[in-house]
Amino acid sequence: DFFVRVCKVMHACAPNVKVILCAGMFDKASGKLEMEDIFLEAHKAADIWSGDKYLSLHWGWPVDVATKENANYACYDVDDVYEQAKATLHRLREVTGQDKPFVLSELNGDGDVTGAWIQADMLRHFMERLEQDEEHWLSAFTMYQFRDDGRLGLEVTDPNNSDVGIEQPLLSMYRTQLQKPFFSQRIEAAGEENLSFPLKLRWTSSEDAEGIEIPVDVRKTPCYAELYFEGALQPLNLMIECGGWWFYKAPGVKCIDLMSYFFANPLADGEIRHVPLRFFAPPADGLNHPADGSDPYAAPDGAWMDNCFTEIPALPRLRLDYEPVQFVMWHSGAGKA
Repeated sequence: DFFVRVCKVMHACAPNVKVILCAGMFDKASGKLEMEDIFLEAHKAADIWSGDKYLSLHWGWPVDVATKENANYACYDVDDVYEQAKATLHRLREVTGQDKPFVLSELNGDGDVTGAWIQADMLRHFMERLEQDEEHWLSAFTMYQFRDDGRLGLEVTDPNNSDVGIEQPLLSMYRTQLQKPFFSQRIEAAGEENLSFPLKLRWTSSEDAEGIEIPVDVRKTPCYAELYFEGALQPLNLMIECGGWWFYKAPGVKCIDLMSYFFANPLADGEIRHVPLRFFAPPADGLNHPADGSDPYAAPDGAWMDNCFTEIPALPRLRLDYEPVQFVMWHSGAGKA
């Protein structure tokens, strides 16, 4: 009852806020959701449905170490978890008579249980099934997590320095999957060309924003690929896409190096590649601000609450050089007796 009441209040007073309910998965034995009768009205009131199921999990961490001799962990068949999550959505539709976005608010395998290599393979299989499934039933999932003191992360925390992470095989696999078109953010061309500056970019959310595209033809793998933000461009807060790779420019940053894209995607001999550069402008502090710069907590309600507008005075300068600044020569065996 309390959850339903909260949903009603949020919908009336903060209509832009979406309420997520994670209240149990489908139970094959009973043919129902966990605690289905208790949470039925809550499912109806929520905006987004959620499930929570790990592919493997060591719940005894950090008190103990997962071994074959204890029972403080679980490991599931990946296909069983996939089908259970899908059945959860189907059951929610059936019992509520509604159709809402369904997400998995936490998903991962635990390297404590399977080791790092199988951990990566388990999540790869789950993501490949999502890509191949024509139903496209899952709206999103949250990878838990980026860095973990145990082995649930894309990185493991360095025990000597918590600000440093040790990359796991899961990270490179996850990066590769996210760069596939299926998992990438869909960007549509607005059809406007020959734009004049200054111009304003709108940011509503990471799934609803306006940007600028610069078409760039690259004739071979460059030695230097850099963007320079000078003068009035330096204070901007920008997200930049280069060939499917994302770069962040914080306020005050003057130069962004794009070479990591080319390190991973070198051009073949004789290849000419079209690499679009796209620029988006989210608010630097994560808050929308009124156009007059007044305090967002004190300003009257208005269109600024839904949208952030940023003025772009000009394009950044692109440095694309195919040769090093200086060639260095050496001879094999030089200096040897």
